[in-house]
Amino acid sequence: MPIPSEIPEKEEPADIFQTSAAKTGSDVILQTVYAVGEEKIDHNASQGERIYYIPHRAVLRKYRNSTKLRVVYDASSEDKNQKSLNVCLLQGPNLFPELLKVLRKFRLYQIAFTADIQKAFLKISVSCEDRDAMRFLWIHDDSNLSNPKVQIYRMCRVMFGTKSSPFLVSACIKHHLRNFEGEYTKNAELLNNYTHVDDFICGTNTEMEAIEVYHIANTIMKRSSMTLTKWNSNSPVLRKEYETDKHEDSRPLCDSSSKVLGLEWDNHKDVSSFSAQDIIEYIQKNEQTKRVLKALARIFGPLGFLATYVIQAKVLFQDLWLTGIDWDEPISVQSQSKWIKWQEQLKELPEV
Repeated sequence: MPIPSEIPEKEEPADIFQTSAAKTGSDVILQTVYAVGEEKIDHNASQGERIYYIPHRAVLRKYRNSTKLRVVYDASSEDKNQKSLNVCLLQGPNLFPELLKVLRKFRLYQIAFTADIQKAFLKISVSCEDRDAMRFLWIHDDSNLSNPKVQIYRMCRVMFGTKSSPFLVSACIKHHLRNFEGEYTKNAELLNNYTHVDDFICGTNTEMEAIEVYHIANTIMKRSSMTLTKWNSNSPVLRKEYETDKHEDSRPLCDSSSKVLGLEWDNHKDVSSFSAQDIIEYIQKNEQTKRVLKALARIFGPLGFLATYVIQAKVLFQDLWLTGIDWDEPISVQSQSKWIKWQEQLKELPEV
């Protein structure tokens, strides 16, 4: 079964890009398109061997300090009797350091610091013969959706949403780091061992060591055509250093809240915690059985501190399933009290 080589007939114009944040989302997409050199495709252009149209939407993340709106591409979308792009791709081996190891090391050192590789996925070019497999549609004028002006684009860089992308990013970063083994061996090793996808999370015993890592790591990534941004630390000295350099996207000194691999981190108090606000809002929409499991999946506690709380939700879901309740049915009256009690406990997660 081939991947779809034509524009899906079932796709309604209003569905090409339809979210509550569509207006803002359109600006984000077009900024991305022109910033990384995405290409317009002529409707009459000859068809290649590998063509796939990727649905996309905007996801609004109102609790994020930066990048509040992200464009999400669904490379797992498929038509009847046709495979999705992700089904046809090899995922590649997992080259990331173990998540638990990174978080433990992060809390081990007296001086902790984090950074982000800016637009890491978009730094990697895709071969010309593969770009038609990453096409997407765009409505330039949404004033008349019954007769829209649709433009075809294709991505020229690695896309966030294809299952091979994490491997490609990690492999590319490791390739460049190997070039510095003789010149900056120690710092290249730190970047290699403590970079998870595009997040650099590390620590040192002294502020002088941390400042050295900061400058050399920036040099290594710059010479690799990448940029480390959003530097943050529990050390006031380092935060001042970041501010003095006026590094792009560095956090203001007064901004103490950030995230480290999904965990909340107050770097001024040097305290890690768990946020449950988005989960609370999600489960308040309705009380279908499937929302119990989906709410459970949204709780991220890799260090095990939330294990007892998560087990309660798993037992609740198991009890619901044993009653024979349908996936889309409301939670049974018998289970309502347990569900409500579990929801109330969600508010206490930030105190863990």
